[in-house]
Amino acid sequence: MRSTFHCVPRDKKALRKVTGNVGGSNSVGDLLGVLITPLGVPCTDDVPPSELNIELITVLSSSAQERTINPIRCNRCGTYLNPYCILSPNNTSFTCNICSSKTFNILPTTSDAILTTDANIALTYGMKCSTLEYDVGGMYDLKPRKQNVHLYALDSNPLYLNSYLAALSSLGEELISSGQKIGVCIVTSTQVLIPYFKKIQKRVERYTDNNTPVPPSTTKSGQEAYTYELSLVVMSDLREPFAPLPLEEWIFGDRKLFQDLLRSIPGLVAECKEEEGNCGGVSLGVLMESMKEFGGRGTLLTSHRPTFGVGALRDREVGQNSLYSKEKTEKPLYTPLQKLTKRNQKASSNNDKTSNQADMMDQNAATYYCNLGTECMKHRVRLDIVLTTNWKTTADPSWSTDVSAVIKRREFFDVATLGELCKASCGKFTWLKMRTNGGVGEYDVDYLREELM
Repeated sequence: MRSTFHCVPRDKKALRKVTGNVGGSNSVGDLLGVLITPLGVPCTDDVPPSELNIELITVLSSSAQERTINPIRCNRCGTYLNPYCILSPNNTSFTCNICSSKTFNILPTTSDAILTTDANIALTYGMKCSTLEYDVGGMYDLKPRKQNVHLYALDSNPLYLNSYLAALSSLGEELISSGQKIGVCIVTSTQVLIPYFKKIQKRVERYTDNNTPVPPSTTKSGQEAYTYELSLVVMSDLREPFAPLPLEEWIFGDRKLFQDLLRSIPGLVAECKEEEGNCGGVSLGVLMESMKEFGGRGTLLTSHRPTFGVGALRDREVGQNSLYSKEKTEKPLYTPLQKLTKRNQKASSNNDKTSNQADMMDQNAATYYCNLGTECMKHRVRLDIVLTTNWKTTADPSWSTDVSAVIKRREFFDVATLGELCKASCGKFTWLKMRTNGGVGEYDVDYLREELM
């Protein structure tokens, strides 16, 4: 037994209900919790528990040796049917207690009485027992195996780009050696750039020695019969992100080609004269659309909040220093837009036109990130966001209205909204205040590399 006083409810009514002090007496019960370790090694002084006869339910009918009933599961998240699910009155569908999605046609539509009986047994015990174990033969795969893919979207900010490339160069060697394939795209303020190597076959006359065909991948001198040419695809649609290139075209399983690609990125970025900021929301949509068919993991490395295109986030702090003085007005600033409604969204000024524009921008961003999170869950795509800032540009809010009192640069990142997207896709949001190695923009590569694993 261990005390859990750190979990004492703050609400007095809830506290009285938990402790049993309903009558208002002075006696209050202790709040205790039991720490249970099912697979822990028991103490030598403990009395061994008696063996329990666990009921075994045979769903497979004896008259049909090859007939079996699959476990009833949620079509969206794969959760097994359990007593906490809401079953429809006619027992044809249920609402999942994890993702709140409805699964229909859980009973077989067949005239086979034996098969229908088996399904009813599985349904009955699925709603009756909190834990079920299904005996399945062979390897238990929920879906066909796919290749391990990790896509990276890099902010084109020159202050941070070199650190991003150095970390990826060090990390790519390890990931590719373990069988993982990597892809890289560049995020600017108006477009998403996808560099890749186009495979071109050399014109080589094939020959045979002693009627033995020579593999077409090599020439007579032993050199490769293919050459690779650096190409670039631009996705400039900032309203409806899509995958402009098949995934197989811009993921790499070869370490040499991947390193050559990283070395070519600074030259590609130097040709783009863009404004400060990026279309990070668009790049997240591109990553999801690219991995929509196979699933995978995508990571956005950025130093700004998305400011252009779909998913752009406005600065909700600008000109609103007084909002931090009251809890009611402060709460919306650290609440995700996905959870805010128009009723509690605050305008950035008293102008009705400006207010409507701000509310509309917040609503569009909230809708986009809600839908993106749902699509990621549906297609098993995980999105991570790594935000890097310098200690000299820390995004601390301006607690004082006195300009002379503000020493550090103020910048609004909307961590709450971006973090909620990562949460919806089972990813993670990491905010790194980078440690410098001497100069501004020269960061500890190993420190960044650990967060990209």
